[in-house]
Amino acid sequence: MGKLFGGLLLVVLLLSAGLYVWYQDALVSPLNIATSENYTLNIKKGDTLNAVARRLENDGIISNALLIRLHAKQQNQAHKIKAGQYVLDNKLNIPELLIKLVEGKVVLEQITIPEGLTFREMLALLHNNSNIIPSLKDKSDAEIMLAIGQADVTPEGQFLPETYRFAKGTEDRVILKQSFNAMQEVLKAAWENRNPDIEIKTPYEALILASIIEKETGVFDEQATIAGVFNSRLRIGMRLQTDPTVIYGMGDRYTGNIRKRDLQTDTPYNTYTRSGLPPTPIALPGKNAIMAALNPEQHKKLYFVATGDGDGRHYFSESLAEHQLAVQRYLRNYRKQNK
Repeated sequence: MGKLFGGLLLVVLLLSAGLYVWYQDALVSPLNIATSENYTLNIKKGDTLNAVARRLENDGIISNALLIRLHAKQQNQAHKIKAGQYVLDNKLNIPELLIKLVEGKVVLEQITIPEGLTFREMLALLHNNSNIIPSLKDKSDAEIMLAIGQADVTPEGQFLPETYRFAKGTEDRVILKQSFNAMQEVLKAAWENRNPDIEIKTPYEALILASIIEKETGVFDEQATIAGVFNSRLRIGMRLQTDPTVIYGMGDRYTGNIRKRDLQTDTPYNTYTRSGLPPTPIALPGKNAIMAALNPEQHKKLYFVATGDGDGRHYFSESLAEHQLAVQRYLRNYRKQNK
């Protein structure tokens, strides 16, 4: 009897040792993915490790779902995997795969928010991206700002135009919050480094003026010059008389052309009929426009008009007479360009 028991024990020990060696070898073996290929693993919110392991086994990426489940249990990480899209290759083994899933090393998508968009245009850009969940679609401005923790804040101009990286399946709310916080950081740094001899009195005023500068020109090296024109006009009480604010105030009435009667129709944003800055920004200003608004070029110019050469640049004048001549040159160039 004793010999039989001893023999059975030896068999069990040998089997256990064999299973242990198999288990250890399987853990360090590379995933079953062709060298020239990658495997995309999508983990949704609520997916369990067991479900993910079965999927990997069914797709032939691992030989047995039990392998990753046992290793995760040993590491106390079975409930720590993160949702997202992962790209796997045969350089990974099971422990390395688990680390990737727990640390959330997902594939990152990206979206670029251009300077000069309105808030609603930015939202449309986010909601047209299939990798972003439009959780705030059809919400009002107030509801959107409440959702990102900024109740009672007017959204226009408050988001930084930049390229943002995110995991597939990220909600629009997350990107908006990131963009809002980024704008506050840029605005704070620019305000702390402003020229004290300017007419802008608050960071919000800087945001308003920067948005006008952004809409007036996309030529970066002109933005400080244009800021100087507006700063001088504010100083002497001269109206800004800038078309982009009129267009913004027109809303849906603007169809691509601005007419004399539009310049004469009063709205809160019409800087031809009202003095000072409009009540809010009119677009998303970039970093360069914000720096220009707070560090305007020092000069005596009070006017500017497009050159009409097709390069987006402007001609700056000190006197109205000089400006009127520049306007005539612009009209001649415009007619040549549009024959």
